[in-house]
Amino acid sequence: MLNIEIRQLEYFTAAARMGSYAQAAKHLFVSPQAISKSVQVLESHLGVNLFERNSNGIALTDFGKLFYEKSRAVIGELEGLQREAERHVADRVSIVSVGIHSLCFKENGGSIARSDLLSFSSRYPDVDFRFMEMSGDAIVESIAADNLDFAITVPPGNLESDYESIELKLFPIAAIVPREEGAALPESLTVPQLSGRSLVSLSGERELNKVFIDQAEAQGDLVTVSSLQIAPNSDIEFITECKVYSIRPLQHALRTVSCSRVGVVPVVDDRGEAISIPLYLFWKKGRHLAPMERSLLDRITSLYRR
Repeated sequence: MLNIEIRQLEYFTAAARMGSYAQAAKHLFVSPQAISKSVQVLESHLGVNLFERNSNGIALTDFGKLFYEKSRAVIGELEGLQREAERHVADRVSIVSVGIHSLCFKENGGSIARSDLLSFSSRYPDVDFRFMEMSGDAIVESIAADNLDFAITVPPGNLESDYESIELKLFPIAAIVPREEGAALPESLTVPQLSGRSLVSLSGERELNKVFIDQAEAQGDLVTVSSLQIAPNSDIEFITECKVYSIRPLQHALRTVSCSRVGVVPVVDDRGEAISIPLYLFWKKGRHLAPMERSLLDRITSLYRR
């Protein structure tokens, strides 16, 4: 039975190449003891010494030199098989689904043009890309249930534990408030200045609302939340009638709120700095990304870096 493990070959070849357990350990981000132990086990399985040990470090024996060359060839073959597997995965990926929050699109103040998505998908005619505009809650629930491959939205609280992710942008927040007759809108508002009104949550946007509330409470401000949740296209009427407010990303609000009875006011902390909401691109941990999917992630990320 073959008792040699690929990790043992990796540790051995690194030590042989660098002439030192310590240097090999530093290169592989393990301890020198792990390298030494692995080489000892390998020598025990083989029944022959691979290194000569002396005060100057380690040096390959005659057999060790032969074994080093053969080990490099084996590792090279295995790396080639890994690349073949990746190509195989890419070949069999036929559907790639991406849930995208509405605030990401350019017409809503975001960075993604629908033409960008169509242009990318045209490069892969054999792949069925499905770019779906969705609410934040629908995206989070769909990717958790494995009904989406990738998500672009305000992240859930379990982002770090369950997902791989890329932060795309921080969106400054604005409050949508009723206009007072004859009064000018303030340049900005703090959470305490909003405390006389209740926050009306947007239905389908639990994470967006939660991030704002959590940030406010972290600086010691209490947010009063209305028991009623409103769809984004219905909040304006409710705000003017009930003297409440809602929150949205600033650029999104400036693009989409046109009613003269309400105003869009940036929300800042007690230092006058904008309170912002993070936007992430994320996917389930453990997913093996095909080269085409890596290209997709690079393309989306590039839209937020230009």
